[in-house]
Amino acid sequence: MRLGEPLHAGEQAVAYRRRSFQLAPAQWAQFRGLARQHGVTPTAVALAILGGIARRYGGQQHSRITLTVLDRQALTGDVMRIIGDFTSTLLLALDSATAQSVVAAAGAAQQQVFSALDHQALSGIEVLRLLPGEQRATPIVLTSTLGMPATPGDGVVNQLQQGLSQTPQVLLDIQLSESAGAMAVVWDSRDGSYPEPVLSAAFHDFCTALTALSGDPARWQQAALRPAPLAISAPQLAHTAGGGNICAPFCQLARQAPHNIALIHGELQLTRGALLSHAGHWRDTLLAMGARPGDAVAISLPPGVAQVSAQLGALLAGCAFVPLDPEWPAARQQAILTTLAQARPGHQVHLITPQSVDLRYGAQPGNAAGAVTASLAGENDCAYIIFTSGSTGTPKGVPITHGQALTTLNAMQQMLGLHDGDRVLGVSRPSFDLAIFNLFGLLNAGGVLVIPRAGTMPDADAWWLDIIQHRVTLWNSVPAQLQLLLDSPPQQGRHRPVRLAGGAALRGLGTRRPAGTVASVAPGLSRYCPRWRHRGRYLVLLP
Repeated sequence: MRLGEPLHAGEQAVAYRRRSFQLAPAQWAQFRGLARQHGVTPTAVALAILGGIARRYGGQQHSRITLTVLDRQALTGDVMRIIGDFTSTLLLALDSATAQSVVAAAGAAQQQVFSALDHQALSGIEVLRLLPGEQRATPIVLTSTLGMPATPGDGVVNQLQQGLSQTPQVLLDIQLSESAGAMAVVWDSRDGSYPEPVLSAAFHDFCTALTALSGDPARWQQAALRPAPLAISAPQLAHTAGGGNICAPFCQLARQAPHNIALIHGELQLTRGALLSHAGHWRDTLLAMGARPGDAVAISLPPGVAQVSAQLGALLAGCAFVPLDPEWPAARQQAILTTLAQARPGHQVHLITPQSVDLRYGAQPGNAAGAVTASLAGENDCAYIIFTSGSTGTPKGVPITHGQALTTLNAMQQMLGLHDGDRVLGVSRPSFDLAIFNLFGLLNAGGVLVIPRAGTMPDADAWWLDIIQHRVTLWNSVPAQLQLLLDSPPQQGRHRPVRLAGGAALRGLGTRRPAGTVASVAPGLSRYCPRWRHRGRYLVLLP
């Protein structure tokens, strides 16, 4: 994008927000005195506090931060007369694995700074270039002028009235300085980079820690952040029609507009009403098998109409469905059935396979959509159970309630702005948790689930055919599948913009793409890969 090029229709300018705080002159003087007594600089103390914040809000035992330094080398005798930017960077690791005291954490950070300064010829940017691609992102920067001597002028006093730091590759710019005898703290963040409630809570904790350290000498021997519940309010989610049941929103949409398309599999297009009718047939079949509310229904079917409607039918019967992969060994499936029976005493386990249930009805809808009753299950009842891969031992089942599932689905629906024009290509196997969003996230928003013509085979050419033919707008997969898709681009002129449903695909996505490769993403997800940049709602891999 050329400098000064106007935004295209639908694009939004990147916005930044400033948070600021001042430690009063008396408090700042006492803070400096206590830091001097412990042999650490105020900047090192700030790094110690940031390590505690990374531990509390990011969950990382180790994190990195970029520290800016002045690097005006004496290459000439008149170097101090040269006007220019002599800023360089140091790359520092914040060790937050243990809750050290402020003095210990600040001392360790200070030693790291001194060590990095001894090797200043290799800047932080050059160090980042030596790291693997996925580890290069260090979008948090600290600039501190604390302790720098003031330059006296002829009665001139510098006073900052307003400012805002905006750097493309920086998501959070932290600035510490001395102003009129007080300590000034500024956090400039790019909108959408991190959740605003998290940033606000982290900033509050940072300023609270500075204030506490300025007035209580004993606090220096304690952890930078005291244990406390996270004061982050849950996002206000839109009310979901049908209360706390995962399939109720789709049931209501099917009654309101039964002729809208809900499912596409090859040349077959199934309407909402037809899909709900199929689900009603499955409900009747399960009830005839003796299923009761609270039972588990293990579904071992390949992706298709029968598999989708069987999951819906289990929910309509008040049961929890358990997706199994029909390609799993029989011993593995039997082990899962045994685990379900032992873990859920008082409830039965029902198995659906192509051999155990007659699937011939699949081409014929069952009861009319309006006659299908909603599930008896409530928000605290189990909706489905996903079993882990078992790569580290015996597969473990993870039960998810209707309320838990709806909380995630509603949040993603709002984040992605899902609507009835959206279509997702369901490349994830039904036994994988990403498939839950593909089915219920799209159907509950009025969208369409497109089942790949290649089934569970990783066929990028077939995926592109489905994306183009069925006008797919959303991609939701593990990174390896997205990489495979981008490594096999379609014919020139047949591209189609597709939104990414989650950051996981970008986190694992390499940059082995031709410059100009286009994908689309929800706002804020581009931070997972620093070389992908927003162009409106889309991401472009920079050259």
